[in-house]
Amino acid sequence: MDKNENIFIIETCENCRQHNWNTRHDENKYKNYALEMSAKIQEFIPNAQVQINEIPKNWVDYEIYCQLVPNSDPANPFFKILPRIGAFEVSFKGVLIFSKMLSGMWPHFDAVAGRCQKLFEDFQSGQDIQKFQTNGQEAKRVDMKKTKRFESPSKSPDMTMSSSIKPQNQSPKASLVIQETKAPAEEKPVIKDPKPAPQEQKPPAKEEKKEAPKHDAPADVLCSNKLKTPEDLTGFPTFPAGTKSSLSRHLSRDIWNKYHNEKDSYGFSFKQAIFSGCQNVDSGIGVYAGSEDSYVKFADFFDLIVEDYHKHKKVDKHVSDMTTTKLIAPPFPKADAKMIKSTRIRVGRNLQGFPLGPGITNEQRKQIETNVVKALETFEGDLAGKYYPLNNLSEADRKKLIEDHFLFKEGDRFLEAVGLNRDWPNGRGIFHNNEKTFLVWVNEEDQLRIISMQNGADLKTVFDRLCRACAHIEKVAKFSHNEHLGYITSCPTNLGTALRASVHIHLPVLGKQKDAFQAIADKYYVQIRGAHGEHTETDDHIYDISNKRRLGRSEAQLVQDMYDGVKAMIDKEKELSRAVGPKEMEVGTHLKKAKEIIAYPRFPAGTKSLLMKNLTPEIFEKYRDKVDKHGFSFLQAIFSGCQNTDSGVGVYAGSHDSYYAFSEFMDKIVESYHGVKQHVKEIKMDSSALNAPPFPEEDASMIVSTRIRVGRNLADYPLGPGITNEQRKMIEKRVSESLATFEGDLAGTYYPLNNLSEADRKKLIDDHFLFKEGDRFLEAVGLNRDWPNGRGIFHNNDKSFLVWVNEEDQLRIISMQNGADIKEVFDRLCRACAHIEKVIKFAFDEKFGYITSCPTNLGTALRASVHIKLPKLGVNKEKFQEIADQFYVQIRGAHGEHTETDDHIYDISNRRRLGRSTVDLVQDMYNGVKAMIEAEKAL
Repeated sequence: MDKNENIFIIETCENCRQHNWNTRHDENKYKNYALEMSAKIQEFIPNAQVQINEIPKNWVDYEIYCQLVPNSDPANPFFKILPRIGAFEVSFKGVLIFSKMLSGMWPHFDAVAGRCQKLFEDFQSGQDIQKFQTNGQEAKRVDMKKTKRFESPSKSPDMTMSSSIKPQNQSPKASLVIQETKAPAEEKPVIKDPKPAPQEQKPPAKEEKKEAPKHDAPADVLCSNKLKTPEDLTGFPTFPAGTKSSLSRHLSRDIWNKYHNEKDSYGFSFKQAIFSGCQNVDSGIGVYAGSEDSYVKFADFFDLIVEDYHKHKKVDKHVSDMTTTKLIAPPFPKADAKMIKSTRIRVGRNLQGFPLGPGITNEQRKQIETNVVKALETFEGDLAGKYYPLNNLSEADRKKLIEDHFLFKEGDRFLEAVGLNRDWPNGRGIFHNNEKTFLVWVNEEDQLRIISMQNGADLKTVFDRLCRACAHIEKVAKFSHNEHLGYITSCPTNLGTALRASVHIHLPVLGKQKDAFQAIADKYYVQIRGAHGEHTETDDHIYDISNKRRLGRSEAQLVQDMYDGVKAMIDKEKELSRAVGPKEMEVGTHLKKAKEIIAYPRFPAGTKSLLMKNLTPEIFEKYRDKVDKHGFSFLQAIFSGCQNTDSGVGVYAGSHDSYYAFSEFMDKIVESYHGVKQHVKEIKMDSSALNAPPFPEEDASMIVSTRIRVGRNLADYPLGPGITNEQRKMIEKRVSESLATFEGDLAGTYYPLNNLSEADRKKLIDDHFLFKEGDRFLEAVGLNRDWPNGRGIFHNNDKSFLVWVNEEDQLRIISMQNGADIKEVFDRLCRACAHIEKVIKFAFDEKFGYITSCPTNLGTALRASVHIKLPKLGVNKEKFQEIADQFYVQIRGAHGEHTETDDHIYDISNRRRLGRSTVDLVQDMYNGVKAMIEAEKAL
């Protein structure tokens, strides 16, 4: 024996789609399983060679290899195998290691590969490998777990098992001839001896009284795919060991004796109702109704099926609610919604006055199609679309429906057995709306399958569309319904609502925690499938989550089941993600997006921002997955300070609601900066309340210019970091319309930045009016998005009044002029703000005052300042700062914050914003400037 031989053989079924209807199956499954089995063998035995449906020529004498294709090519060392229907076998040098045909199951790849490995080790060491010959009892072996990966295709009655093949010690050519001409073996005649042996002779028995002949009951019928028609059920159906269908559990002899010759009012027989489960013993249910009357005529049987599956007793009543009014399904937060790839809700419906699909005639099916199409053609708006009859479908339409995954095919062997494929494709068709979010299948399993679907997580919109469509159809074609079973369907599992609401959702962490995943599913009455259908696995961790219940609860309640289950799964996914993820992460300029903050931020040494000082691990965990009501996330709010660790504050709000959605954190930031927790109740924008008499001429000459500005945002919109491009344009439109109504000293011109002439641009730059895109701090929070759309500048004719539109805040309103007349500048600002607010309501809050994106501006959002020349006081830093502290003002260089000055011209402005009125803050600035002038003169 050549110990270097390392070839394993896989024989697997081919051309499966061309088999007879009762042995037809998906060839891709056989092919894929063969490839997977091959890969697993080579994983266990790295130097193994695996041949699929071919053997080495020198193995022809092994008796298990039959049906070979002649091959006289000396360069080709292999014979092709003509595989048998349903075959899936693994062998090595004539030893059959695994046979699906003998075991009745699919291989457990690791177990079979493990047996191959042990066999190969014994082969290499010269031991007998015949002990690895299978007898089809893998289920009893410790190392061969029964793993049914999908429903097994039916076996052909004439299949030949490899273990029963006669020895084939002929050439391939002779083998093929024998296959074509093989006749049954002759039976040897049995010759009886007319004289029995002496020990067999018995004395003549007394003549017994003959009894009347008995009429034997028909023999029981063993259920299998050998049954061809319901009439083959000539006796009580019995099922092979391992059958688990509802039919096998509930079909008693008493029920059989009561109904086996009965039919419902449409002529659908009891034998037809149970035939699919008798022919296909791997059915889950195995029972179908031919009409609504089937559930009445065969009630003693169907009641058992319904109660077993739905826990719905025969005295129970069904409820229906095809409206969204009671559905509590608020939109998922933006981060959560991203996990959900698509949403789909469908119902099955059948028409009153007709049998169901299994019991319908060809003419009745066509009439149903006519009635339904009449209703579909009257759809309007988002439901309007086109109907495509399958028996008159152009090749272009067929191709398009296939591309859209809308085309349905003939039913599987279970539906074939109950007659649902009769007269295919007559009376069948597909309707879809123009947006391809609404679909109706006509005369598939049920007479109508009505489907609403779309990408994303908007469950309520999908359900609303379905409800409107069903209500519209039923105006023309009334559905079959009763108070006990709800909407009537051919399969008892769909009774009640006949509704399936599902999402495809990405759960990479929870998907690995099978027990936790299933516990949530059980709690919320939902089921988990692979995204490619029932019993499928998923490598990408996208799962199909759908309601499990159908009967006894309304449509709205079942959609609620699904919503609640999905929400719980999302929450668990996030919890597990945090548990397996890092506890902390370094932050800095390497961050590009807010979603990159996946753990508690760790700031570099020397960071002094309010974000760093107030963000605790507990606050981060509380808000890390939260968004405000406009969808602006906590991570977005802190991103600028995480990316730019030299920030002073590092936090921005995306809307008014940000201050409340993240309140525990935002309150700390506000109090840290402003020293107070909330604003004053009364806001006074009234220059008459300001005590600011004109400075004496000598004093006034020190003041170069005066400028007072406020920031404002509109009440009906998010703030700049959370606004959309369209919202920004709408704000610009409303504000510019208001500015156009100014009169007198406030009248002027608005310049939109996205439509600015070169001459206007140069003039605005010369006047120092033109604002540019925000710095890196504002860039990080999204304030530069869509630049320069929706931005603009207004100034009056005297150039003493200016409005910036959609800069950091939505309005920056500025009053200014050369000289020291603070009261006049403030009066102009007060009049302008009052005028704008007659048309546009500003975002205002009793706790925080005027709402702004940066927490430092909350309250008044006011900065009142002068540029003043103080050459002596400017040298005396301590005295200078002492006055500033006394009057709550701050000192800057005239060219901006943190700038130095050689000419001793300083920018003096109010320091406080929140907790004081606008008048108080202008008064702070006036009083501080006055004190500084006095000190300058004293020096």
